[in-house]
Amino acid sequence: MRLLKWISLLLLFALPVVAADSFPKGTKISVRIKTQLNSDSATSGDPFEAVLDHDLVVSGKTLAVEGDTARGRLDMAGPSNGGQTAGTLIIRLTEIETKDAIYNFTTTTYTRQGHGRGGLRNRPSVADTIGGMGHPSNPPDVDIGGSIGKGSGPAALIPPGTLLTFQTTSAAKTEPKNSN
Repeated sequence: MRLLKWISLLLLFALPVVAADSFPKGTKISVRIKTQLNSDSATSGDPFEAVLDHDLVVSGKTLAVEGDTARGRLDMAGPSNGGQTAGTLIIRLTEIETKDAIYNFTTTTYTRQGHGRGGLRNRPSVADTIGGMGHPSNPPDVDIGGSIGKGSGPAALIPPGTLLTFQTTSAAKTEPKNSN
């Protein structure tokens, strides 16, 4: 019985050491989108790239540095249907690539809804959220009150340089990179 307690304590203290080379569920990751995402030209499943906005530090160890490549995918890209309905983009992060490793994980989603052309429809949408938490987002260089994509309907747009924060919903799995 005493041996079992010692083994349990040893495992309890050893787990954080193993986790130091990865990051746990619930880690927040802030990125800047590299190229514009547009609901009228994107397709569900399309990949996208971003860059880390600041170092990713876990348990005092820097795992990824500002500027490292982050990748994600479009879970949904719904076009604006010729201006009749608002376009929708739903995206999530899936990995971060550093000089030494690739971290694979799942995250919360970010949703961007296109906005209408006139009257009350020009107000920011409740569906325009980060991580499904209902926080309105106002990315730089987008006039929420105006027409987006004049003449092409209310497409959902995420312009380059937009700062987004995701939260991991799984612990990261680490793949070491070959040093060839």
